[in-house]
Amino acid sequence: MRPLSGVPEGERRPAAALDLLILALLPRLAPRAVRTLAQRGPLREALADPDAHADVLKEEALSLLRSGEAQRRAEDEQRRADALGVRIVGCDEPDYP
Repeated sequence: MRPLSGVPEGERRPAAALDLLILALLPRLAPRAVRTLAQRGPLREALADPDAHADVLKEEALSLLRSGEAQRRAEDEQRRADALGVRIVGCDEPDYP
């Protein structure tokens, strides 16, 4: 039986989309902070070492990233989107409007 998903079977969305989803779900994270993190290097690296970016990340966001809760929340959101047939894409992906 084919799983309910907006993503074709066997295809995974780019890691960048998950990184952006993690950031989008962080509490009180301003767009400027996201731009600052992106300018510093790959978002995946910033998410892996949030304390190095404590100047732009609020304490609540730091705590969620350190504990892995931010990633779990993003993965849960992705599963809900998949179940609805919604595909989450990053703004630099070809499918982005």
